[in-house]
Amino acid sequence: MTHQAPAYYAVIDLGSNTCRTIVAERTQGSLQILEAYSRVTRLSEGLRASGNLSPAAMKRTLDSLKLSREKLDGYRPLLLKGVATEACRSAKNGRAFLDQVKEETGLDLELISPREEAQYSMLGCASLLHPAIPYGIVVDIGGASTEVLWVRVQEGKLPEVLGFVSLPYGVVSLFETYWENLEDVYENVLDEIQEALRGFVEENDIQKTIDCGQVQMVGCSGTVTTISALSQNMQVYIRDQVDGSFITHEDVYRVKERLFKMSVAERIETPCIGPGRSDLVLPGFAILEGILRSCPVQKIQVADRGVRDGVLIDLVSHQEGQFFGADVVQLHESSQ
Repeated sequence: MTHQAPAYYAVIDLGSNTCRTIVAERTQGSLQILEAYSRVTRLSEGLRASGNLSPAAMKRTLDSLKLSREKLDGYRPLLLKGVATEACRSAKNGRAFLDQVKEETGLDLELISPREEAQYSMLGCASLLHPAIPYGIVVDIGGASTEVLWVRVQEGKLPEVLGFVSLPYGVVSLFETYWENLEDVYENVLDEIQEALRGFVEENDIQKTIDCGQVQMVGCSGTVTTISALSQNMQVYIRDQVDGSFITHEDVYRVKERLFKMSVAERIETPCIGPGRSDLVLPGFAILEGILRSCPVQKIQVADRGVRDGVLIDLVSHQEGQFFGADVVQLHESSQ
């Protein structure tokens, strides 16, 4: 019996804050993205306090996954891979929730490890790493954790992972811990993050390599894309002007000071932030600034891509028996 080759590929990335879906069609010489959309579900909301995914968060996430399932049903034949990350890893009821997802939607989501998550992020943004700079730091700030990779960059090859750390800080978990007084304890949070990174930085001799000008940094998260968009004074988010752009330390601090002076209501009204992320931008800044103090690379390249894109590249590469990544074509992302 012969199996029909997939006409379409799809990936669902169930993160701790956002549920992302991407659909692609394999065409001659390229991979055309047909749909790319996301929905903020805050699956990790309340997780730090209770140790469990809350009923409200699970319902929001299930609703989002059901919408994705309905959209994916329009693509046949389809090869689909779904992954779940930190919220489901750390929650006592995380695996039970994934069983519920499978029962109610038919979606079988794979629970991946922190290292796998980081490697997918790296794969998703690998083409942004410049081969003339021999080392790179890839940062993925999530909802419940932050993954940091130390890689060797080699022309014509995938980056080689030399070191990895998963930090127990994400934009949702940090917000829930310090929601009343983050501004008051901001410096203490930076100290915590630097301390958490100390062993990683020392073991890989990162500071010395930075001092030699041999390190680049790529950030793939809503925090860095927001900084880029605000630095460019965008009134409407334009992915093509954000993905691959650069932000400096000065951009980070300037945008941070601007947002610190705003109320939550003012942040909601700020273009490229909106209600879904208005209370998460400052926790994101704290995580990024803590990393920059430990790894003071002067410019950060911004990636509007990450785990979802890396899983897609890996899925297609394994299916077709060859690496397939640099020619992925992206479309503007929409919200469900």
